[in-house]
Amino acid sequence: MKRTFSDEEYAKALRGSASPSDIEWLHRHLRGDTEPRLPGFKAGRKWRATEDDIDQAIELLRPKRVAVPVVPAASSMTRTSRRRLSA
Repeated sequence: MKRTFSDEEYAKALRGSASPSDIEWLHRHLRGDTEPRLPGFKAGRKWRATEDDIDQAIELLRPKRVAVPVVPAASSMTRTSRRRLSA
């Protein structure tokens, strides 16, 4: 049987604390009110999560790499701007 974690433990694993605002943040994401929707399940009136759910949530919340935009041709820049960008 897999161990399950309470919403307080889940919030502490994701946010570093189990303050009421962190637990409310977690509940909004578990219900799907806010993106990304985090994995978990409701047992009665309480939210629960397995260790796999917490690992998956950490991956969902990990910042995504963003491609650096290409700088337009230097012909439209001043000499000083071209020098600063080439450094």
